[in-house]
Amino acid sequence: MDTHHLCPSLMHSLSEFDTDFVYACYAQDLASGNTFWFRTIRTATIKLYLKAASCPVRNNPFSYSRYPSYPPLVKDILDEHSRWEEVPNRREPFTLDMLSYFHKQSKTSHPDGYDASLFDWLLVGIFAGFRKTEWMQDSFLYKSTQTYQRVDKDGSSRAFIAADFTFSPFPPSQHHHLSKSSTTNGQLHIKWRFQKNGQNGQSISYNHNIQNEEYSVVLAAQRILDRAKRLHIPSSHPIAVFATDDSFSCFHHNLVEVSLRESASVVYNIKSTKTLQLFSSHSLRVGACVLLHSLQHDALFIQFRLRWRSLSFMSYLRNTPRIAALHNFTFNKGNTDDICINTTHQI
Repeated sequence: MDTHHLCPSLMHSLSEFDTDFVYACYAQDLASGNTFWFRTIRTATIKLYLKAASCPVRNNPFSYSRYPSYPPLVKDILDEHSRWEEVPNRREPFTLDMLSYFHKQSKTSHPDGYDASLFDWLLVGIFAGFRKTEWMQDSFLYKSTQTYQRVDKDGSSRAFIAADFTFSPFPPSQHHHLSKSSTTNGQLHIKWRFQKNGQNGQSISYNHNIQNEEYSVVLAAQRILDRAKRLHIPSSHPIAVFATDDSFSCFHHNLVEVSLRESASVVYNIKSTKTLQLFSSHSLRVGACVLLHSLQHDALFIQFRLRWRSLSFMSYLRNTPRIAALHNFTFNKGNTDDICINTTHQI
């Protein structure tokens, strides 16, 4: 036990919950790289550490079987670390350059057509960090007004409906913007009736972009609702739709993934099929994280604005060109004359 810096006598004096909490902290410490060689280790190795550390304390030590039983606190740590190990296969982010590509495509599209509608949803999506189930369907089958993915709790649409998007005017302090704006709506309020993270009913506000109305999330949301009205979408039906020759169709992830990969191929001249496969419906949420990080927003801001319950989004962050430029800017801004190196008290 000394090897693991866990005192058996102290561990025996703790309650079962407190003991499990200590093991969870131990697992987290190992996952963070605090090992003998000061480097990260695989989940399988952490399990061996836990087994060895639990033998003198637990009546049923952690086993290393195919289906081991761990306390919830420990299991959460192991599951997250296991997910982190798969980071090399993580999805590529949707980018502003790709959004610009779709913006150009939308200019030649019918207002209710696929390209125009897709641009609106991608614009709102990169602001809000949409999960794919929050606006898309999973299959071609969801085309009619009667069939779409529903929430098990009450049978309502899992994806956004018209009532989930509401607007409010500019606040009095910003009335001077009215003469410069093409809309009287200063804010968009999006409500998530159901969320993967359990924060059901959450509502977040987004401001109108007066400086660049072409990329205003408020105007994009207005177009989405106007399109739904023109296509006679029922109030209980998902509003992520576009016009077809005879009616309308919901967006589904296979169709969107094809478009995302096409844009990545054009914008970044990517020829590798394997690389293009990393652009998926999840790229929109990944791109929202990368964008805010590249703009120097801290982890708490990203977590709050993009509706994360933990810091697991950190595995999505990238060393983008903007980050590299900011690194140079920070370096050049620093004054080396202010750096005091005290050699007297070196350890």
